[in-house]
Formats: sequence, C-alpha cells, structure tokens
Amino acid sequence: MHNYSTDCTQPPAFCPQFTMKMYNFPGCTILGNKLYKNSEFVRDLNAQDVQQLKQFIAENAEYQSNETAFNLENANNPEYQRAILMAGNVPVSFPGAPQPPSPPQFC
Repeated sequence: MHNYSTDCTQPPAFCPQFTMKMYNFPGCTILGNKLYKNSEFVRDLNAQDVQQLKQFIAENAEYQSNETAFNLENANNPEYQRAILMAGNVPVSFPGAPQPPSPPQFC
C-alpha cells in the first residue's frame, strides 16, 4: 500500500532545508541560481536574470490559471474537444486560448 501522507513527501534528513528549483527552457537549464547550457555550467544568475526569472514565474502562474479557466469554459465545446483529440500529445492552438510566456531572455 502506498503512503500518501506528508511524511512520505519530505526530503531525507541529509538534504538542505532550503528548496532548490529547476527550470528547463529550450536552450538552458536553471538550477537554483546557476545557469547551464548543454548541461555545462555557464555562470551564476545576476540580479537582472533573477528579475527576468521572477517575471517568468509570475507570468507562468497567470498563464496556468488562465489555461485552466479556458479549458473549463470550453469543456463542452465540441470543436475544442475535437481539436484536443486530433492533436494527441501535441499542444493545441485554439482561437482565444491563452499563450504561454516566453522564457527569460538570457536563455
């Protein structure tokens, strides 16, 4: 039986207490405050990079919210359902659908 409690999702004791996030973009990866291209460390993020990343995170949160609302609004739209079925795993571009934000410029 699976343990779905919060005890199961805690990091092991040897892991640091802070949370390190990874962002994968076309052309680069950001891990914590480090920039990687082609799996090679490039440099630490500077203040401008951090600001661009924060802006992307905010825009992406808004996009996710708008996308969820759009999907709910169009759940019974036969044309929308047909477009999703025809696309398979390919992202669907449907009139009026929200567009995802662009990755940070430093990527």
